[in-house]
Amino acid sequence: MTRSCHGAARLAAPVRDLLNACRATFAPVVCEVRQPDQAVRAVARGCPAVSVVTGKRWQTGGREEFTAVRASVEVPVLLREPVFREDQLWEARACGADAISLVQPALTPERLAELYGRTLRLNMTPLVEVRDVPGAQLAAELGAEAVCLDFADPAAQARAAALLPPTTVTLAEAGAEVILLGGSLIGDFVRSAS
Repeated sequence: MTRSCHGAARLAAPVRDLLNACRATFAPVVCEVRQPDQAVRAVARGCPAVSVVTGKRWQTGGREEFTAVRASVEVPVLLREPVFREDQLWEARACGADAISLVQPALTPERLAELYGRTLRLNMTPLVEVRDVPGAQLAAELGAEAVCLDFADPAAQARAAALLPPTTVTLAEAGAEVILLGGSLIGDFVRSAS
């Protein structure tokens, strides 16, 4: 982790609150976008936030694309790139991320808790992505305020959601408080790791 990254993170634009943006909107939808014009259209259609998937593993945009999307809209922008290390959090904040993804199946419970706490200290929203009921239980124990439910089985998703406190904002492709339109990052990650 370089000092320049820490400095850039401290000078980054103020964080936009993903949780409040989603709670303040009736039937919120967070759209995955790849370019600024897509983000502008999504926001014009009522999206309270947008999501940008980055990373070489998924052959998607990089930090430059993320930064361009962030500059094009006034809503919170979720950086959906699996975070494994603290330096990734500093990099995310330096490029203006308002929220980041913590993919629970890819992290030990201890590492998840450590990165969750560090994300909060950087004033970003940690979105804990889970794909099974034990993962949702872990997110509940962690006190996660934003949880992405990535389930193929709607009944299992409902059981997982029932474990979360009522104040938790849930995101999913269907059957959640916030609809997340776009590719499934957690599923892609778990399938690629197999």
